[in-house]
Amino acid sequence: MTKFDPQQLAMAFVSPNTPTLADTLRHVETASDLTPTRRRDLISSRRRLAKAIGWPLDQAPANALWLRPRIAAVAPAAAGLSPKSWSNVISDVRAALARTGSVGGKPPRPVPLSGEWTSLWAQLLALQNPSLPPALGRFVRFLSRLGVAPSDVSASVHG
Repeated sequence: MTKFDPQQLAMAFVSPNTPTLADTLRHVETASDLTPTRRRDLISSRRRLAKAIGWPLDQAPANALWLRPRIAAVAPAAAGLSPKSWSNVISDVRAALARTGSVGGKPPRPVPLSGEWTSLWAQLLALQNPSLPPALGRFVRFLSRLGVAPSDVSASVHG
């Protein structure tokens, strides 16, 4: 059975060109329209969030869909924060993501499939079979992104 790095799995659905929290932090640091207090708060919140979710700023994607389940899993007290302080952190992070265009708008384009998956997926789509589950495309992209070839996929379960 192939073993995957947990960080690689966590990033499987994130586009490679997604900015990181560190990228958005640099944007806030250079924003001329922020008061020094607001800039400090936005920077501090980003750092607190990264620490609370256990990801370095330069590796955590500034992607609301990626961040949402990780934020939900944080217990404010475990992060050394009151519920009100945690709420302020989340509010400031959302504001900073909105300033940098990391939330809203169109969803990112899917990452292109690897060569083997491209051919196989085109054949499946050509069948125009309405019984194909919608999640199959996400699963194929997931496997492609992890570098798993179609020939490596089987129905057997290892454990």
